[in-house]
Amino acid sequence: MKEGDARELAFAIIGDFEELLAENDIRIPSADREGREEEACIYGTEYYLLEDAGTDILVKGSERTGRTPQARDMAFRIIEELEEVLDYHHIKVPSVVSARATSDLALCMPEWDRLRDGIVRLLRREAALPKGPAMAWR
Repeated sequence: MKEGDARELAFAIIGDFEELLAENDIRIPSADREGREEEACIYGTEYYLLEDAGTDILVKGSERTGRTPQARDMAFRIIEELEEVLDYHHIKVPSVVSARATSDLALCMPEWDRLRDGIVRLLRREAALPKGPAMAWR
């Protein structure tokens, strides 16, 4: 995947993650925050680090499989990056299913599944788009 396309897709993936954070009134701490109301759940340096990590995964694919990257495998890698941010800041996203909630995980199911499914849909939609001159409108 080309870097520009990958960065655009990483932006969309982070948007899905931000929706989940917003639903739970969670803001990732950042030294860049100024306390303005319009600051996103992921802001400043933390946002750009996630965007770069997601872009890198999308450009290079997953090194775990050693083959052409599959959407689900890349989704797992991207979610690992999201979970690292949560873990680093000691943030736990509450689960809507109390039986799934655990104090050991930053992100429990079904929230984890929701993110994975959203990323897979975005990746498959991107793979289905025609490439080349026909994409000039994009």
